[in-house]
Amino acid sequence: MAREVKISIHEKLLEMIFQHTPDGIVCQDASGKIIEANAGFGKLCKQSPADVIGKKFSDLLCPESRSQWDHDLAKLIRGEWSLIEEECRFCDGRKMPVEVELVAKAVHEKREIVALHVRNVSAYHTVETALMAAQNQWELSFNAISNEMLILDRGGHILHANRAALKKIAPMKSDPIGAAFFELLKPREPSHAFDNFREKILSNPVSIPLLEFENMAGKYSLLSYPIRNDRKETTGCIVVIEDVTEQCRQEALLKRIEVRRQKSYRIEALGRLAGSIAHDFNNILTTLLGYVSLVLQSDHLSRNDRQSLVEIMHTVERGTALARQLFDFSFEKKEAYKAVNLNLVIQNMQKMLVQILGPNIGITMRLDQQLWSVHAEVSRLERIVTNFATNARDAMPRGGEFIIETINTILDDNFCKNHPELKPGCYILLQVSDTGTGMPPEVVERIFEPFFTTKGKGKGLGLGLSSVFGIVRQFGGEIICYSEAGKGTTFKVYLPQSTEKTVEEKPVLTVKDLPGGSETILIIDDEIHIVSMLTQILSKIGYRVLSTTSASQALALCREYKGTINVALSDIIMPDMNGVDLMTMLRESQPKMKAIFMSGYTNNMAVESAGMDKNMVFLQKPFTFEDLAGKIRATLDA
Repeated sequence: MAREVKISIHEKLLEMIFQHTPDGIVCQDASGKIIEANAGFGKLCKQSPADVIGKKFSDLLCPESRSQWDHDLAKLIRGEWSLIEEECRFCDGRKMPVEVELVAKAVHEKREIVALHVRNVSAYHTVETALMAAQNQWELSFNAISNEMLILDRGGHILHANRAALKKIAPMKSDPIGAAFFELLKPREPSHAFDNFREKILSNPVSIPLLEFENMAGKYSLLSYPIRNDRKETTGCIVVIEDVTEQCRQEALLKRIEVRRQKSYRIEALGRLAGSIAHDFNNILTTLLGYVSLVLQSDHLSRNDRQSLVEIMHTVERGTALARQLFDFSFEKKEAYKAVNLNLVIQNMQKMLVQILGPNIGITMRLDQQLWSVHAEVSRLERIVTNFATNARDAMPRGGEFIIETINTILDDNFCKNHPELKPGCYILLQVSDTGTGMPPEVVERIFEPFFTTKGKGKGLGLGLSSVFGIVRQFGGEIICYSEAGKGTTFKVYLPQSTEKTVEEKPVLTVKDLPGGSETILIIDDEIHIVSMLTQILSKIGYRVLSTTSASQALALCREYKGTINVALSDIIMPDMNGVDLMTMLRESQPKMKAIFMSGYTNNMAVESAGMDKNMVFLQKPFTFEDLAGKIRATLDA
């Protein structure tokens, strides 16, 4: 009796579990017809358990999927499969992911009974999809980082690497996962910061700003961040490696550019000083040249006296050449440049170059026959080439080769980044090389500095290459020197292409016997000796001369003078007033008076400092007697 009660309780318990479990439980016979189903199964099918009795499991599904389910259930019942994970598509159109397991297979009353457990796994699929989406998003973010990023375990093994790291490490190891990080990436020169990196990496964030690896070209920065669990235990670390090769290159380039810029500032400051000195020097030469010219007009000179004066004239001319060098170095940009054929300039200098270089130095010319024109001045181009030839001769005392090349070239942004004085565009390259002794780096560094020379005492002023540097900059170009001791020297001069048509040079006619005149001339200059010299010269050729040494005297003279003053010869820069402003005030008394401006500065310097119109008549000191007489006559007759 007790055993029967126990069995009854057991059966009721099983019945309760069968009916109340949320998952579906279904029993079917050997033919697959359902003989029992719980409420959970009815809920899955959206039918009452009584309605599914006598039907096959596949009968509850849409016709398209029945054969597949019959096949899969047969595999499960035979024990070939342990689980079915598949989507149920019911007749009402619903879709549901389910798991089907074989719970039991037995024979009851000579009938084979199979019990199946059917579970709706939609919720699990939703969670799994969300987890996969989160994982994919993390992977996308991880791989989107452009720097190399790796995740290491406590032992320094690589657990994960982003796409950038895999690409960088691929030449060393195709699959770095699991590899020892410190074996794979060894520092080229172990620094103090890297010595304790293994220990530091697991305790605190570590930063190494500059690092090179043995097996990986370039320069890198390295950051590491420890990974800790809830118990504050370090489980690994994140390592971020950034390629800073280009950044280091740019920083080095900026430093070089800054050094070059500072050097240019120093040279330009010296250039301004040189221009000021040349101005005063020109005033002295103007006086000397004027008085010598005046004395040479005399018919009472002996032959020896005349010869001595001619020698003085030649000395003054050499002084004028020196002043010209100082002006070349002063970085003044002239407005009177024109399109010039550089090849023609060089070809016309062949005889001069042979004389400069001597018989032991060969000359090779490689001139581009399609060479573009340059916007320049012939005499200054000649001085550039002459300077190169002179330096090459001194560097080849035992003979050698002097090579001149001209090439059309187009400079891009990358080249101009290294040479900020230039802008991208079309240039003519003048390349001059020699096979001489060359120069060490410390000499090349100072080669364009004024008064710097490697020649012996008394053999050079150190103005040659500095004046070349100034001329090239005036033309809007750049000069670069390449040299090594024992391997010769090469100068590269980049000059902007001129878009103007080349103008052929015409020979300058020297007129030595210009007629004077009887007009009245007003001379204004703060240098008394210049005023005196000009007064004597102009009086000698017939002009009536009025002279003053200040602007205030000139204004007073003009107001008081009753006659007509035909032309004023005025210094452009004076202590109390500049020549342009003075001329405006003088014309209030003498409205028809013409003007000639003179200065020891060049025309462009005068334009900048005194606001002179570049079309105004200008006479640069020092000038010859013929230049002065010709300029005055031309102004009066205009």
